[in-house]
Amino acid sequence: MHNDVLANSTFPAGHVIQVVHVQKSSTWSYATGSGSDNYGSITGLAPTITPLYSDSKILIYVNLYIGTSNYQTKYRILKNGNSLTNLLGDAEGGRPQSVGTVINYDNDSTTQKYSLVMLTGIHQDISNSTNQLTYQIQAAAYNGHTVYLNRSYNWQIAATGGYDAVPSSTVTLMEIKS
Repeated sequence: MHNDVLANSTFPAGHVIQVVHVQKSSTWSYATGSGSDNYGSITGLAPTITPLYSDSKILIYVNLYIGTSNYQTKYRILKNGNSLTNLLGDAEGGRPQSVGTVINYDNDSTTQKYSLVMLTGIHQDISNSTNQLTYQIQAAAYNGHTVYLNRSYNWQIAATGGYDAVPSSTVTLMEIKS
């Protein structure tokens, strides 16, 4: 259906108006510098949605397969280039903030570098607009380390086709009628 047809329709509160889904099936990496706000934008994980209603809720489903050269990775979401600060955790005791974090610490710096974990979250935003909105996913690792998407730090491969598979990370946006 076209938006002009949808605009003349009446939907009850809670009705799904539209769904946008993006998938990144290749790998990506970002060398995090020093500082708690040093995030890199994940290429290919920036879905756009044009809300039909300015008061719609936008549900954001994030599923990332993450590896790192250290033990901590995190992500945040930008809306049209600005951090969605209402989704960030509190900065307790001067700790950095994120939308989602995984601390993959196993007390063995060798084996944790082979680890690939799923970092996932479901978040809610209010559209406040009927203009196109872009939700960019950004990721970071512990200060001075590298974050990897869809692969581990020690990404293994063998001539016979074994070892580490390449998963697919996704972001889904859903416009929900208020």
